[in-house]
Amino acid sequence: METKNNTSWTLVKIWNDQLIFGREQRELYKRDYMWASELGKNYYERYLKMNAIKPDFDYEERVLRKFEAGNFFERIVGFVLVSAGLLIYDNKPYEIPADKDHLRISVRPDFVAGGKPDWEKARKNVDEELLFKLMPNLGRIANQVVKVFSEKYPDGLKELVFEIKSLNSMVFWAKRDYLREAYPHHLLQTFAEMKATGLNEGRLFYISKDDLTTAEFPLFINDEKLNEIYEQDVKGMTHYIRQGIEPPKPESIVFDPKKNLRFQYNKKPYMIKGCYVENWEIAWSNYISHITGITSKTQKEVVGKWQASIRNELKQKNALLKEEFKNKLRK
Repeated sequence: METKNNTSWTLVKIWNDQLIFGREQRELYKRDYMWASELGKNYYERYLKMNAIKPDFDYEERVLRKFEAGNFFERIVGFVLVSAGLLIYDNKPYEIPADKDHLRISVRPDFVAGGKPDWEKARKNVDEELLFKLMPNLGRIANQVVKVFSEKYPDGLKELVFEIKSLNSMVFWAKRDYLREAYPHHLLQTFAEMKATGLNEGRLFYISKDDLTTAEFPLFINDEKLNEIYEQDVKGMTHYIRQGIEPPKPESIVFDPKKNLRFQYNKKPYMIKGCYVENWEIAWSNYISHITGITSKTQKEVVGKWQASIRNELKQKNALLKEEFKNKLRK
C-alpha cells in the first residue's frame, strides 16, 4: 500500500507507457508522393494509405513495441558510428523529385557515414562515453572500429548510406543464406536513399535482436537489376495514383522459391526447393479486412479466419508440387 512518505519506486509503468503512448504517429492524409519505406510492398495497401483510407485495425501494443525495439537497435548502431567519428547525418530528410513517370519520393536514410573522422577525438569519445561504461561490449566495438579504420583509412572513408534493419534470431538465421534477397522492400528503400543522397554505394545492415549478430550487404547505384525493379515499382505506383485506378489486391497464396517443402515417399525423405505459402504481407497488414473481405472484432481473429479460408487451397497447391516431383521419380 502506498503512503505519502513511501520511497519505494518502480520503472515498469513509465517504461511501458512511454514505449506506446510516447511514440509519434504518422498522420494519415491524402498524398501524391511515396515514402521510401513503402517501395516494394504491395500496391493495394500503398494505394489505400496514400488515399488516407483508415486502416481496419490500429497496431496492437505488441507490434508497436516491436517497432520501438527496431528503433532501439538502430540507435545502438548509430551510437557506435557517432562515437567512432563516422556519422555524418542521422535521419536527414531528402527527396527524389517527381517527373512525368515518377511520383516524388520522400527519403530519410537511417545514417550517412564515412568521411574523414578526427580519430584522436573519436578515441577520446570512446574512452569517456558513459554509455560504454554501462555497456562495455559496445565500447569494445567502437574502440576497435577506431583502431582498425584509423590505420586502414588514414585519408578518410567513402561516404555510405546505412539502412539498419533488426530481425529476431529465428528469422535471421533461417534466412542467413539469402538474407540480402529475403526482403526486396529493404533493398528498394536503401536504393532510393542512395539515389536521393547522390551516393553511389550503400549498406543494408541487419542485426539479430536476440544474439546481436550482424550481416551487411553492399548495394551499388549502377546495379542494373535493382534499378529495373525500382523503376518498375515506382512507375507502377505512379500510374495507379495519377490515374486514380485502384490496384489489384495481393494474392493470399504466393510461391516462395526459397521455402523448402519436405515430405516422405516410399519411406524415403525428400525436399522440394520452392513451394506455396500464405502471403505474410496480408497476415501483418492492418488493412487485412479490406484485402480479404473478412471482418471480426480483432485483427488476430481476422488472420485466423483468413488462414482457415486458404488452408485447403494451399494444401492442394503444394500437393500438386509433390505429385509432379513423384512423377519424375517414377520415370
